[in-house]
Amino acid sequence: MVRCSAATAAAVVVALGVAAAAAAAVVVGEGDGEGELGGGVVCGWDWRTYGSTEEAHEAGTRVLHCGSCGACSNEHDVGLYRTFSENLTDITRSCAWRIIFGDPQVVIDCHNAKVGLTSACMQCWIENIQCTYQHCLYLCAKQRLLGQPYVNEDGTLSECLQCDEDYCGGAFLRCGGANRRHACIQSNIARPDVQVCKSCEWD
Repeated sequence: MVRCSAATAAAVVVALGVAAAAAAAVVVGEGDGEGELGGGVVCGWDWRTYGSTEEAHEAGTRVLHCGSCGACSNEHDVGLYRTFSENLTDITRSCAWRIIFGDPQVVIDCHNAKVGLTSACMQCWIENIQCTYQHCLYLCAKQRLLGQPYVNEDGTLSECLQCDEDYCGGAFLRCGGANRRHACIQSNIARPDVQVCKSCEWD
């Protein structure tokens, strides 16, 4: 009886931890550092990477987001980032804990039913969830169980999100290209203004 209870408690901690981890990972997971965005490499609406906004304009295209293009660098996925800018974290959290069952497809099916990213973009998210599960589970479980915020009072990221930035963020950007702050979108995870791209051209 005691062993059963301990196992159940452990499973709950894992589930809560992965939920918070995944929400932080795939939504912020945006990593690749926390420096200022803008003035450098951009992804055009033609899905090509350019050295600057000026280069994109010279090629006859507009800027979709800051940074290099990737699997999420398209109107559909970035449009969904905009639509779900304030609740994408919560939606992802509600699906991502299912990764504990070992089958990524259950997470994909859940997320597709609520958001609907392209399959290539969703694969980057799944890889990020798995990365955070591997590297940041304890920190994210603690954040979730204690009800800690994503951003501390001094403006620094929580231990969970910082862990994701350090271990998984760069890989997500290399895979997906676009995330919310690279796509000029402020989310419910507060970021300094300089960490949100200002170069996007939707109109």
